[in-house]
Amino acid sequence: MHHMDAGFMARSDFKGRIAHGTPVVSIGLTASGVDPVAFSHGYDRLRYIRPVFIGDTIRTRRTDARMADDPKRPNSARLFEKVEVLNERHHTGLVCEHIHIVERRPRNG
Repeated sequence: MHHMDAGFMARSDFKGRIAHGTPVVSIGLTASGVDPVAFSHGYDRLRYIRPVFIGDTIRTRRTDARMADDPKRPNSARLFEKVEVLNERHHTGLVCEHIHIVERRPRNG
């Protein structure tokens, strides 16, 4: 766990300790609002883009990307949402796709 060793990391290219990835995922992905009518179907394409340093303040940016039919639920759709975890310097530390199951609006006609 060199990324947590202050002496080792002070001599590295990063010049400081890096936060462990698991808390960045769990805190970062729950830092945004909760949609009471959507059901989380999971996450895809999770990537660590840049290091998040201990002491960074992180926030989440969510962008609706696309919708698709849910093959198992005819009255539902899948909402694929791009999620980015950013620090106070606006650097993206993590990016993933959050898949929601949502109730489909009634179709006209």
